[in-house]
Order: sequence, then structure tokens, then C-alpha cells
Amino acid sequence: MRKIPLNDDEKRAKKRERWKKQFDNYPTYDDSNGRGSPEVWRKAVEKMLQGVNVDDELKLFGLTSLPKTLDELKKIWKAKMRSAHPDHGGDTALAQKINGAYKNLLKRYNNNTVVSRVSYKAPEQFHPAKAEHIEHEDFTKLWVDPRYINNNHIVEKKLDGSRYLLYLDENSRLLSRRISSVTKQYVDKTGNCPHLTKKIHYTLWGTILDGEVTHPLYEKSDATTSIMGCDPATAVQRQQKDGWLIYTVYDILKLKGVDLRNEPLSVRKQKLKTFLKELGTLLPIIEHPSFPSSYAKTLYHDVIAKDGEGVMLKDLRSVYGDGWYKVKKSVTQDVFIIGYKKTKSYTVKFGMYDLKGNIVELGSVPVPPSVLNEILKDMDSYLMKVIEIKAQEITKSGAFRHPRFIKFRNDKDASQCFDNFTK
Repeated sequence: MRKIPLNDDEKRAKKRERWKKQFDNYPTYDDSNGRGSPEVWRKAVEKMLQGVNVDDELKLFGLTSLPKTLDELKKIWKAKMRSAHPDHGGDTALAQKINGAYKNLLKRYNNNTVVSRVSYKAPEQFHPAKAEHIEHEDFTKLWVDPRYINNNHIVEKKLDGSRYLLYLDENSRLLSRRISSVTKQYVDKTGNCPHLTKKIHYTLWGTILDGEVTHPLYEKSDATTSIMGCDPATAVQRQQKDGWLIYTVYDILKLKGVDLRNEPLSVRKQKLKTFLKELGTLLPIIEHPSFPSSYAKTLYHDVIAKDGEGVMLKDLRSVYGDGWYKVKKSVTQDVFIIGYKKTKSYTVKFGMYDLKGNIVELGSVPVPPSVLNEILKDMDSYLMKVIEIKAQEITKSGAFRHPRFIKFRNDKDASQCFDNFTK
């Protein structure tokens, strides 16, 4: 009985099924619901790196990239068909496969030249959405505040990784939210994570994801920044030794070339789920879990108990760039000014006395322009003045993480500021 040839959609479905089977033995690591483990995930990513790096259609023609013109592709196709055609002693199934691949590749040409869905010679770049910091003197009031705790808001664990936008296209890119002072472009860290920017099927090009790069074994950002902050060769070596970084995604800006930034978050979340299902296990990308805002108090205390950062509250009705609120743990501390640090502007170096009476430098903090202008008038007179700062946490080494200036403490003397944190 003659076999009916598959159409293009059926062929793509079969291809996705083959890719899915390849990784069925490697469950996605997602600590939120207990699927898999860091070790299993690391092995899965290592296996991925050994997988196919080029489109199957190109591989069938012995190519790693598309010929520049359609005429060149036609010559290669005709040569392949001459040897594969049954009339010349070839195989019918192989001839059908070559023809199907040729039809798919034809879609990537326009007026005899290759068409890219998004050009990254001049990358289309977006700034990641910013979250508003909720300041609540009493968090017990926040958990029942109807502005945030309602059916239109969700809550998510605040990740402690490195924030990046992942541009998926013919030449995928991983771009930081930090702008380079040299290039005036968002810092490109594509080379540090080659496994996140592997070749994907062209039908998924033109997609931009928002998320964080996190370490599969360590939740603190230090482990991630030690990889993302170095050169690409060193980054790859460290991941080969300790595990490949994971991309945890929580939003989508564009889907296959369609801009979604003006869509409400509820729609973007649904589009994201659909895209991730279509992507399958080709890339080590996991979706960040969301919960009803009524769960905010429980999640916050659970995160803090595990030495995490806090939670994010998000408005499902908001467009991209609005309606995000971060609720983080913080500590306040009285310290005194011991000097100044000159970078682009001045920051204030602060310290405390240790138990032996020696001054210990503990970090530096930026101050508001109005305060800085007053300090610059007579910098020496502000030395040893007490200030109140707020930080995300005080680390075991005594460092203040992400300190912020709050106010001067004119009612307090430097001799009252003792360091009980450093050993």
C-alpha cells in the first residue's frame, strides 16, 4: 500500500516528537513542584549540548547555513534529487524527505535572498520592566491590603539570579539590563551561555523572553555572577565543572515577531505557556511559577525562612513595564561616614567600630543629589557623622547588600555604632 506523504505541519509535529523523546529521561528541574533534581537537570543540559545544532533540513543537504541565494539552493536540491530519485536507482522515501525539506527552506527566501525574521546586526533592544519597591512599616497590613491582595494580582518568588532578556532568532542573543559605557548597548552575554542560544526552528524566531539566569545548584546570586561576570571561555569551563545555568522565564515581550508589550499580563502569561510547550525541551528554560495573591504572606515567610530575597506582586491587567511590585526583606542600621568614593559621582563610605575600638569599613552607599550637594560644600565636616541605611541583608562577612541611604541621625554619636556582624 502506498504511503501518503506528510504535509509540512505533520512533519514538524513528528520532528518535535523525536526531540521530546530524546529528553524524556531527563525531567526538567523545577524545585517549586519537586520535578527532577539539580543533578538530573545538569545531566539533561549536558545531553542537550551534544544534540543537533542545525536545522534538520539544512543537515539533509549537507549545509550548516542557508545559501545566500535561492538559485544556489536550487542547484544543491537538484543534485540531491538526481541521486535520490527512484528512476536513478534512489529511494522514494529519501526523495520525499528531500523535497519536503526543500519546500520548508523555500519559505526562508524572498526575491532570491534569505529572509531573517529579526536582524541582529542592529539588535532590536528593549529595557526590562522595572518593579516598584513596596515600603510597608508593618507587613501584616500589606498582606490584607486590597490594592495588592485581590483576584487581579498574582505573587511569585523573587529570584536571586541575574536578569537577562533572551532574544530567540536566527542568531539568538542574551542581553543584560545593564548598558555598556563603551558600546552604549545592553551588555551581550551570549557567549557565556551557548546552551541558551542554541539553534531553534525558524518558526519560533522573533521571540523575546524576560527572566533570570540562575544556577542549578546554588540559589544565591554569587554563583551566577561568578559565571556571567567573566569572559565566555572561563564561563563555559566553570559550567562544565559545576553545572550549566538555567533560564527561568516569567514574561514574554514578543512572540514570533508579534509585539505583546501592550497586552495585559494575563494574556502574556498564556502566550508564554503556549510558546514553552511548542519549544519543548530544546533549551534549558523553565517557567517561573505564579500563585494567587492570597498566598503572598505564606510564600513571603517561606522564602525568607530559606534565606531568600522576598516576593513579587504583579497585576494581571497591566501592560509590560507596569504593575510589578517587589516585597523584600530588609535591615536598617546606624553607621557613620568614614570617607568618600569617586566613580561617576561620589558615594559615601561607611563603617562602625569593632569590639576593640577599631574602625571597620563596611561598604559605600549613594546619597540623594540634594544631600550630596550639601556634603560637597564641606566634605571633612561630615566625617564621623551618623547616618541610617537600609540594606537587603547583612551577609556573614558583615557586608551590607544593596545599601540605601535613609537619613542623617543627628541625635546619635559615632561612638554608639558598634559592628557585631564581622568576625
